[in-house]
Amino acid sequence: MDEMSVDLSGSRVLVVDDIPANLKLMCQSLELAGYQVMVATSGPQALELAGQFVPDLILLDVAMPGLDGFSVCRRLKQHEATRAIPVLFLTARDETADLLEGFRAGGVDYVTKPFHKEEVLARVQTHLEKAALARILAEKNAALEARTRQLEEEIAQRQRLTSERDVLADRLEDLSQQQIAQRGAAWWAGARPWWCCKRRSRSCSSRTPPRC
Repeated sequence: MDEMSVDLSGSRVLVVDDIPANLKLMCQSLELAGYQVMVATSGPQALELAGQFVPDLILLDVAMPGLDGFSVCRRLKQHEATRAIPVLFLTARDETADLLEGFRAGGVDYVTKPFHKEEVLARVQTHLEKAALARILAEKNAALEARTRQLEEEIAQRQRLTSERDVLADRLEDLSQQQIAQRGAAWWAGARPWWCCKRRSRSCSSRTPPRC
């Protein structure tokens, strides 16, 4: 399997439509394709199910009594838990103004009525794959950022240890030099050179100074 391929089997799809025949057709097509399907017949019910189960994709009818599809989508995008769910509008409208309103509400695509099974499945698969890849990318970015922070901390720690080592090495060198200087001073203070006896007595040393 390709490294960037994704397994969409078992993906959860919420279908929202107030017409039972449309729901039946959608459910049959999606279930045969291997998806888990939930259904809602109104805007409020769709919001409740989306908040409770957080589906991977929503097929949302535009023209519903009470709370229409555009309003439902706007509310979904206001909540962190449901904001990233891709919403595909189901609509009999194909005017540019209606389509633009759907995109402004937060939808990612639309399916026009009457439905064509192949088109619905193709659009659903495309947006499920995009959403899955976006999640994978976000996870990899988060892992990369965490690793980067870890490496930066390790580098900073190594720099601190190197600096401490250099300070200790310099201190040790200073102490060594001080000890050498102290030993040299002590030796010169306690030593009696042989020529010091010349002024006192020749018996103070068995050695005689060199002749010029």
